Amino acid sequence: MRLFVTSDLHGSPVLGEKLASVLADIPVDAAVVCGDVTGQHRTRTANELLQRQREDLQALRALLASLPCPAWYILGNMDFIEAEPGDPYYLPFQQHPQLLAFELVNRTPFRSHREASFQRLQQELWKLEAGPHSIVVAHAPPFRAVDLTTGGQHAGSLAARQYIERVQPLAWCCGHIHEAYGADVIGSTLVLNAACDPRRQRLRGFVLDTPGRTWEAIER
Repeated sequence: MRLFVTSDLHGSPVLGEKLASVLADIPVDAAVVCGDVTGQHRTRTANELLQRQREDLQALRALLASLPCPAWYILGNMDFIEAEPGDPYYLPFQQHPQLLAFELVNRTPFRSHREASFQRLQQELWKLEAGPHSIVVAHAPPFRAVDLTTGGQHAGSLAARQYIERVQPLAWCCGHIHEAYGADVIGSTLVLNAACDPRRQRLRGFVLDTPGRTWEAIER
């Protein structure tokens, strides 16, 4: 499978247009967006924020429907909404034989959505039943792999790292930590942090070819 991976669009129409442009130029079998798909709008109330994020998600679904390949998304810790039942573009609702969704993240200082304790992360990760040909589409990177913040801290998930070390899926695709865009390996598992740079409206991602586990960085 030839897969395009990106993350952290944060509701940006410009990044959405760039995603469509990339997929018009580069043939792939499918595309995934690894969470934080809605914006952090300045609103007076929580209900107003949720409404704006629902509008962002509707725009994303329309974008994914227009792409020349199948495309799915997961939600991240800054997405405070939930997918509508039956959403065909929401990866956790799919029964894909190779792509496995994992949305939970380790604790952050921001007390955001979908954060979980180390123990719960461990429990939920083992429900994935990943194998050597699986691609985990997650939001958080594993600890000490493309997870370095601008402050020099490793902010990834220790539970995710331990899971990868034991299971060795083909790839772990993620985002979450924008400044850690890049690729790494843990054992035989390729780790891709495909986080965009919404502040500079910079689309970032990877084309992953699974037969040879090769990848190409894409920025636009």
